[in-house]
Amino acid sequence: MQVDTIEKFILSEKKAPTAATMEELEGIVSAIRVYLKMDIAIISEVKDDNLYFRYLDASPTSTFPQSKAPHPYQNSYCRALVEGLIPGLIQDTFKHPTACKLPSTQMFHIGSFVGAPIYLEDGALYGAIYCFQNKSDNTLNDRDLSIITYFSDLIGKTLDSHSKQKHKHHEVENRINTILDNNFITMHYQPILDLTTNDISGYESLARFNSDPYVTPDIWFEEAQLVGMGEKLEMLAVKSALKLDYYFRDHNRYLSINTSPDYILSGALEKTIGHLACNVLIEITEHQPIADYQAFQKALSPLRREGVKLAIDDVGTGYSNLTHILELEPDIIKLDLSLTKEIHMDRKRCALASALCTFAKEIQCEIIAEGIESAKELHTLKELGVNKGQGYFIGRPAPLPLTRSCA
Repeated sequence: MQVDTIEKFILSEKKAPTAATMEELEGIVSAIRVYLKMDIAIISEVKDDNLYFRYLDASPTSTFPQSKAPHPYQNSYCRALVEGLIPGLIQDTFKHPTACKLPSTQMFHIGSFVGAPIYLEDGALYGAIYCFQNKSDNTLNDRDLSIITYFSDLIGKTLDSHSKQKHKHHEVENRINTILDNNFITMHYQPILDLTTNDISGYESLARFNSDPYVTPDIWFEEAQLVGMGEKLEMLAVKSALKLDYYFRDHNRYLSINTSPDYILSGALEKTIGHLACNVLIEITEHQPIADYQAFQKALSPLRREGVKLAIDDVGTGYSNLTHILELEPDIIKLDLSLTKEIHMDRKRCALASALCTFAKEIQCEIIAEGIESAKELHTLKELGVNKGQGYFIGRPAPLPLTRSCA
């Protein structure tokens, strides 16, 4: 971080930030030291009567100890500052009655000092930020003290923010581990209707998590992804969906599974699916981009050889899934519900759906329309040439029978 970073943070005509990032703290310490022309700058933490140097920046000639091992808090500058035994700015430590007697002053020949305590939001002491110079410095002034006081407040808010994020991270991890350890997941299946034969041709599997209060699946998967547990949770859903593989095999219906491209690339999906007992359709969405289509195709090829089919989900909501279609040559294109909703009343939606149907025929793939909620929508989609459909009008997601005797 350059010296002008300090100016950026404290210019009065700009709104001051309420917090930095943890990555910026090291740069802030360096910028403060250079700006104040000091030999060393430190962010220290007080813990169990010890002093820990969490962030430190020193000039090449500094003789002050730079180890991050614990240092004694008892006779430190930090303690003297916190307890008000010394002020936040001392131009000549050897002329100050308390500072001159501190062991560090004599041992490391500290000539001048600027510092400010760091407090957290709840008023608890974290430690301090302070700078030393080996010689006295009569140019140090109240502006310098105000700068370091400003940054002590900023650092406190940053540490608070980081602590809250870590706490939230652990909470999410614990919730997801509870789901994983106890298999607190129920799979619902939404029927997919063949609009030509009027028969059910397959089911889309949808996860429902057993929690109180209830949290929607998209939030579960989003939070799992944020804490690095997305693959575990998504593969649990796949395993749970495949527990009824015999049902789909016996009824000659396929099972549709939603998955992230990342877990196809990592090989996790191939490992989880194993030897297939039923026809499987993988649905991928535009919400997770594919950076390397060639690598993705290579990772997908073992599943393709097993007979797995590929669908591009949410078509009609953006550009990425159109690229997916062109690059991946899917077996099925799924029209997003935003396109099918009240399509019988909207010429633009009809025109787009019709164009996609024509395109699908050219590349020899099928169209599934999602979100069908009325007979009029269904009739219009049939007329446009849509092959299959799903939605509340056809059937809501629900658990399937758990015995072979059930139809």
